[in-house]
Amino acid sequence: MKKAKKPIRLGVAYAFQIAKYGYPPSFEDLDQGLRDLSRLGFRYTELEGLGKGWNRHFARHRKRYCSMLSDLGIHIYNYCIVDPSLVSLDKAKRKKAYELYDEGCENAAAFGAESIHLASYAPPLKFSRRPYKLGEEYNFNLDYRPMLPAGFDWKACWGAVVDSCRRACETAAKYKLNVLMEPRVGEVICNSESMLMLLKEVDHPRLKANFDFAHFVAQKEILPLSWAKLEKHVGGIHIADNNSKDVEHRQIGQGIIDFETILQLIAQSNYVGYMGLDFFVSKRNVDRAFVEGRRLFTDRVRESGLGKRFEV
Repeated sequence: MKKAKKPIRLGVAYAFQIAKYGYPPSFEDLDQGLRDLSRLGFRYTELEGLGKGWNRHFARHRKRYCSMLSDLGIHIYNYCIVDPSLVSLDKAKRKKAYELYDEGCENAAAFGAESIHLASYAPPLKFSRRPYKLGEEYNFNLDYRPMLPAGFDWKACWGAVVDSCRRACETAAKYKLNVLMEPRVGEVICNSESMLMLLKEVDHPRLKANFDFAHFVAQKEILPLSWAKLEKHVGGIHIADNNSKDVEHRQIGQGIIDFETILQLIAQSNYVGYMGLDFFVSKRNVDRAFVEGRRLFTDRVRESGLGKRFEV
């Protein structure tokens, strides 16, 4: 008799908080956002430790957040640590960032998360425009206007990401946490091939890929092929549609993604964990978009063969 596969659970990525309350939201708005998710019937979500202020805030208020989350019936499955200094070319800055990262791992473990979420950030080029920056609205315009600064060293840039990820995995392992790296357009780790290179060079079992549908399609990748490359390394999934012309994370059905095919591949795989709805929509439509996205995605799941393992 075959052993039943573990469930895959539908959650909500941190995009909900960003779209509804800005980037970053205030501490008060974050609390309200968690109440909003509970009211809308969602049970699984992410938190972001945005730099020193947010990581320290969560560290000081761990007991309160644990109590609040329990009362709301919400589980934090993924804790994102946002700190570009983690991949700085300056070793002293990276060392300082590791201290904050360690505290973030403690937060993640206290909240019962299964993973730490990282980004590789834009390479140290000169940009006239950046895709996103703390305190400003997300900008999905692909026209970044990059220029190579004098003395740019790609090997040093890549080495900083590899070293940082290896150090991150070593610490996360102490808390039995996986480390998710998300390939994103415009960052050092930007596609499936760079993710494979990172996995090979870091060579740590705790390093996993966060498989973001919209980012891969925006990068003009063939999504089923991307899955075939990374399947055994996937530790998280973000769900949104995309039209391959920009980096927008759209409502399901508003892009070109063939959800039937990719969900059939996931159903046939050994993936277990979470899939987070990851839409960026106008503030007035956030609640409606995520509820509708849950319905649309659940309908597609039922048609894919994934339904028996799927939990909302």
